[in-house]
Amino acid sequence: MYSIIMLINLESSSTSQTTHNFVVNFNSFELDPESNYEIGLIQASIWYSWYNISSSFSNNQLRYSPDNGANFYNVVFDDGIYSVSAINQKLQSVMKANGHYSVVSGIDTFNISITPNYTSGKVNVEVSNNYQLDFTTSTLRDLLGFTSIVVSSTQEGTYLADITRGVNQIQVHSSLAEGSYSNSEASDILYAFVPNSSPSTLINIQPTFPVYLPINTRNNIQNIRMRITDQQQRTVDLNGEQVSYLMELRKIK
Repeated sequence: MYSIIMLINLESSSTSQTTHNFVVNFNSFELDPESNYEIGLIQASIWYSWYNISSSFSNNQLRYSPDNGANFYNVVFDDGIYSVSAINQKLQSVMKANGHYSVVSGIDTFNISITPNYTSGKVNVEVSNNYQLDFTTSTLRDLLGFTSIVVSSTQEGTYLADITRGVNQIQVHSSLAEGSYSNSEASDILYAFVPNSSPSTLINIQPTFPVYLPINTRNNIQNIRMRITDQQQRTVDLNGEQVSYLMELRKIK
């Protein structure tokens, strides 16, 4: 049997800390030391705002050559969330700015294009007319499934595309929770989900059957840290977009 003690609503906007990792302190949050408690996430709002290309990942640059490797031109990507098509658009916008394109029947035409192959799950790079695309100087190649090579002809990636940079699951951690595991390690994971929204949209979470975990204190709650990681326990940076959590604390009778 359970009795609901209270709802705990934590908002990153109430702090000046990072939104993906913040602590809320309590002046007086007393618990019955003779009772056991557990907590569950019943609602959350998280923006899909984590980047897959960033200077901090060392994957924000490419180089291409219009003359069989005699000269190379840099393509620098602003930090952000990119699809394969958006990567191609950025590359070709730089090529156009550098005059490395032609107009055929009124249509801008490029000698390098990067396109997804939805059948194979890989990425195709089409290169012609002595152009080259250099994948040796940036780990952006990993997003596209290529090895460290210079592409000088039409080629498909060696591996499946990893456009999310390996972020396949989002894990919500609460310092108040215990009893969960990440592989063989004890963890404070309160909830995990696979994003089902498009990038730059708000993800609304409302579990149909919340999972309740025991809390790790008996007398009082001094603070609660909420943080977000991926399934590899890497920090997921929300880049300042606000997040909110609604949790239910209940007493086990």
